[in-house]
Amino acid sequence: MSRLALRLTALGAGALGALFAGQRFLHSAQSAPAPLRLASVQVLSDRLQPVTGATVRLTSSTGENVVVSDAQGQTPWVNAGAAGILTLTLAETTQAQGVLIGMIETLTPPAEPSAEDAALNEISRTQPLATPIVVQGAANTSTTIDAQDGSFQHWCVLVPAGSTLRFRAHAASLLDGEAIEQYLRYRGDSIHQSVQYTRGVALVVPDVRIGSGGFIVGLDLLGDLTSGVTIDAFNYTKTSTPTSFSIESLGVIGPKVFVKVTGELRQGHLALLARPQSDASPAQTLAIQDAPPQITVPERGGAGIDSVMRDDCIGCGESLARAGANGAGGAGSSTSLFTSTSALVTDCEPVVPNMPPGWECDCSVADPSGCGVTPGAKECHIVRMRSPRFCRPAGASIGVRRGETSKWKVTFEFKAGTGTPITSGGGFEYGEGSETVVTDGWTAQPGANNLGQCTRYFNFRLACGQWFTTFGDAWTVNEYGYLQRVPCAAPMSKQGVCVDKADSQSTCDRTP
Repeated sequence: MSRLALRLTALGAGALGALFAGQRFLHSAQSAPAPLRLASVQVLSDRLQPVTGATVRLTSSTGENVVVSDAQGQTPWVNAGAAGILTLTLAETTQAQGVLIGMIETLTPPAEPSAEDAALNEISRTQPLATPIVVQGAANTSTTIDAQDGSFQHWCVLVPAGSTLRFRAHAASLLDGEAIEQYLRYRGDSIHQSVQYTRGVALVVPDVRIGSGGFIVGLDLLGDLTSGVTIDAFNYTKTSTPTSFSIESLGVIGPKVFVKVTGELRQGHLALLARPQSDASPAQTLAIQDAPPQITVPERGGAGIDSVMRDDCIGCGESLARAGANGAGGAGSSTSLFTSTSALVTDCEPVVPNMPPGWECDCSVADPSGCGVTPGAKECHIVRMRSPRFCRPAGASIGVRRGETSKWKVTFEFKAGTGTPITSGGGFEYGEGSETVVTDGWTAQPGANNLGQCTRYFNFRLACGQWFTTFGDAWTVNEYGYLQRVPCAAPMSKQGVCVDKADSQSTCDRTP
């Protein structure tokens, strides 16, 4: 059995190690290989659950890669092309929990390679999850629909008493202007991408005749837009059949702005987006041709790069690996250049390190309504990203720059871990963002068989959620459409979420 070495360091300890001088396993006559620049994307829902089977497209100046995430939400490593910006597309996907809303963003990965370094960029993002709801009226009372998974009440749907309306939909929170701009890019709506929206909700709807009674949508402003708010409504649909719907602003009551939706919707999305009030730009109600990107997953599900800088082919493995990583980019690119043609060495697989038992964080939530909060059970889970595998002969060294750009936005009350909190104007914390670059060095030891070693780097993220019972505001609407707020009258369960982070490295001994 091969000897296994584990190294664990907590985030914030500074650089993970100085570069070690060592012998490169190359003939002196060979020219210096081009540096590697790879990227991998981790996708989580805005409930902080890893998304299995997410379709991700990374576009660079040299081409594009289409890849699919694994059970940890991580895509394979792919060639990130020349230095510069990347365009990240998270495809809209229907899953058992709901509909993951499509998003497009442009980013600049933080890590760039130096002369002989490998630059690994880990990109971690949350994708809005539209959860299923049933919009249904009742004979003698109004109906309130909101998220039932402990989420903060970013949105709610109210149906007037006596309404005969009934249809199934999905609802997702668009938590800030950045998220709304990425949503509009995915829908192909270039006209409204530059509008300074602040908060939004996206409803995935069927063809439905709403009628004049309609339904009401409330959107929590989280302390923003205190000088006035305008709501724009867009029905994104692929059908060419004319649609006729309208919205009526019912004003701001407490923390929420309310609008009434009437008429007829076509299958697609109904986006309700809040922006600062402007007399020069009145509210818009438009049916817009939906134009999401067409993304095709390659035949092998979006292959990537798992091992780099291998030297199994004595004297040529490193140059082959580097040439393959830089020369065979594109969706589903082959990894055959990384496969050994020598039987002299068998590369080993470093095991996933075990994190310390009892790892948790503080998930307590605020009580802004003063209705009282009682804590309940806490649950924690760990998600991880891993680097490609590096396998080297005894004494050979590598220098690796690992860059991470992380942005998590969640539907729960949130406590940032090691990143920068993302907050509303009213101080409500709904996410965190961070960008780090760590330069690390590793020298392979002889190992048990004097054949060298293999190593991987790991990035662990802890996410804890704690349930709380409380009472929130209740809302009623009569058959005439008048709203009433009843403080601390609605029993509810809510969740608080916190995160933490740690890095690790795992090394194993190669065998004959």
